[in-house]
Amino acid sequence: CGGIPKNLGIVKDRPLQLEKKIRQGLDCDLIITSGGVSFGDYDLVKDILAKMGTNIHFWKVAMRPGKPLVFGTVSATNRGGDASGRKGIPVFGLPGNPVSSMVSFEVFVRPAILKMLSQKDSLRKEVDAVLGANIEKKKGLRYFIRANIRWQQGKFVVDTTGPQGSAILKSMALANSLIILPEEDDGCIKKAEEWQWSSAKAHLNNEKINLVLENIGDHINIPSWDQYLTEKQEDKIIKEIKSNTLTGRPSGNDSFI
Repeated sequence: CGGIPKNLGIVKDRPLQLEKKIRQGLDCDLIITSGGVSFGDYDLVKDILAKMGTNIHFWKVAMRPGKPLVFGTVSATNRGGDASGRKGIPVFGLPGNPVSSMVSFEVFVRPAILKMLSQKDSLRKEVDAVLGANIEKKKGLRYFIRANIRWQQGKFVVDTTGPQGSAILKSMALANSLIILPEEDDGCIKKAEEWQWSSAKAHLNNEKINLVLENIGDHINIPSWDQYLTEKQEDKIIKEIKSNTLTGRPSGNDSFI
């Protein structure tokens, strides 16, 4: 979705090593970590960020997968420079499980990066779809279900791609969409009911995604790249699904979906 990555590599769950590694990223416009933000004895990232003076805006989100996510902003002065009115460097601590990390990136990080790039439409397309199989769900969490969507008999039909464990990459690799089930749903969600489908457009916990965007410095305007997925391209993808020509990943899409 844009930006030039600076790979800081892997670090052990040791406080001093973690802090040193995170500080190496303070010359960037945005910092992303993966792992170490859950509830275990060795989940140290949130505490290290707080120790560094990071303003933690929230930790834990009512979603599945991706609940243990932390977002904060660290002052630009921590890298030895002048804050110059900036709101701070955004820091995202994503979960360590691969699917949780991918979904969290789509929901929170992608819109943030696109705002930093002055993109006006940073969220994904949504359509209504008919559920092709029953899904079990617990109340209180917004579910993002890996799925395949197709155009059938004048409507979108969506089916899951298999087991939904947060460490199962196969069902993510097979997906071209995510089913979003809202927090208030509970029990068995019956098939042949219409549900909102999204390729990861996230209205999840609106106050939290808005909080992320509010803390992204508007003055950080990195020139756009031609390969960004434009609204016109997303419309084309929808049309390709309708014409039943799209299978797997959309050609040229920078997303995993």
